[in-house]
Amino acid sequence: AMVGKVIHGLLPWQMIALVVALLVASGWLTNANIDLSALAPQDPEIRQNWGFYLCTHGRPRDSLAEFDAAIRNPLYKTPEVPLVNAGRCSASFGDINAADAYFRRALVLAANNDAAMLGLAQIAYRESRNEEARRWLKSMRQAILPPVALYLGMCVERKLGDRQAETSYAAQLKNRYPEADETKAIATGKCE
Repeated sequence: AMVGKVIHGLLPWQMIALVVALLVASGWLTNANIDLSALAPQDPEIRQNWGFYLCTHGRPRDSLAEFDAAIRNPLYKTPEVPLVNAGRCSASFGDINAADAYFRRALVLAANNDAAMLGLAQIAYRESRNEEARRWLKSMRQAILPPVALYLGMCVERKLGDRQAETSYAAQLKNRYPEADETKAIATGKCE
């Protein structure tokens, strides 16, 4: 019944986009050149979602144009979402300067954006700026840290030599997310 209500309220191009997205997600449609944003080039939500799909399906460079189109739309209510996603995608193919800039722009719009802070912490850690990584992690809402942030915190504290803080992050990871990949990685003792 709920699906019917949702589908009933969709515009025709949104219905087509939904069907194509379901076909792609199910594996029935595999054409890498399909472009959902062409259905509604002015819709920032479609552009953001298509950019996310491209980024997570092997086309991170192509995703940036979609994210940028969503960001530029003055009617888009949450431009920090495509900013963070553009940052993640830029980092995924090694453009750390662009990733940093996207994350910082997201923080200008939403100062408490944990995803942007995590992205900046990851960049700082990769570049051996461990004190900065620690500051970004401590700026995040501690009660809702995802496994990747707790693992990063453990690694940062290990590099900084704070065994008590390292142990605290590891314990939180084990207690909150016992089945997470990051929890299982604690046993290896490795920090990338």
